[in-house]
Amino acid sequence: MTSPKRAAMISVDWGTTSFRANLLSPEGTILDKIFSSEGILASHTSFEDTLEHAVSHWLEESPNIPILASGMITSRNGWIQTPYQQTPSSVSDFSNSLLRHKTKSNMAIYFIAGLSHENELGRPDIMRGEESQIIGAVAAELPLPSEKRVYLLPGTHSKWAETSGEQITGFTTFMTGEFYALAIKHSILGTLTKNTSTSISDGFMKGVEARMNSKHSILHLLFMSRTLAIFEKIQENEISDYISGLFICEEVLSAKRNGVIEQSKTVRIIGRNELVDRYTLALSEVGFTVKSVSEDIITKAHFAIAKSGGLLS
Repeated sequence: MTSPKRAAMISVDWGTTSFRANLLSPEGTILDKIFSSEGILASHTSFEDTLEHAVSHWLEESPNIPILASGMITSRNGWIQTPYQQTPSSVSDFSNSLLRHKTKSNMAIYFIAGLSHENELGRPDIMRGEESQIIGAVAAELPLPSEKRVYLLPGTHSKWAETSGEQITGFTTFMTGEFYALAIKHSILGTLTKNTSTSISDGFMKGVEARMNSKHSILHLLFMSRTLAIFEKIQENEISDYISGLFICEEVLSAKRNGVIEQSKTVRIIGRNELVDRYTLALSEVGFTVKSVSEDIITKAHFAIAKSGGLLS
């Protein structure tokens, strides 16, 4: 490992349930990293104490280096609430809107703004944290791509973002993960689910194909997942994956229908967990090419924003 004495900055991704910090070199490479479950809802001390405890050993070796933080730590439930930057936005826009905060122990922290987008009906959409992942994914592809691109960030609230050059031009949020959890945990559908495996069963693609090949409402198809199980047309260990397939395919078809992915046959998925595998299967079935982008790309965004803001010596 490279000596922390060569460190240039600290990149912090602080979400609802997790805390990630990366020590970066003057070239933007990762020298050291920290991960914990101390998200904004889990921290038992003040946010300042949590951060200082996590990175103090780095600052002992490299004092006065800037700390850039993004994610739900900048929300109303976090440490410092930042305003939303509006689309279209690029690296320079985010560097110009950094919110500087000095702690009691003299740490200099720069909070990155969230991002908002107003759709064609005048309705606002928002994200916090995902904007940095998208910026990082774009920054990783030099020279900057001139064509429009589509990025997908699966999660409790999935984000579909469009970029042009280095700008994020728009995005759409789908509450797919949250409604799947509600269906499984708090509806009659969950009483029949027996799947305890972490692998994806055949039920997932059965759900995807059922949504693709039906003109019925997903509300009707969800009830059919119950009747199919009662009449043993799908196995008990397939039911939860079948419902997952219905929901994810509904999201993909909605994105296609609403024009989110109309301009591109390639969808870049940011992440690396089992949820990415599910979206990859559904997108491929609908006819799209998928490219995977590591979620660690966020450090490239923080480095680019710090560099653009003149924070790196």
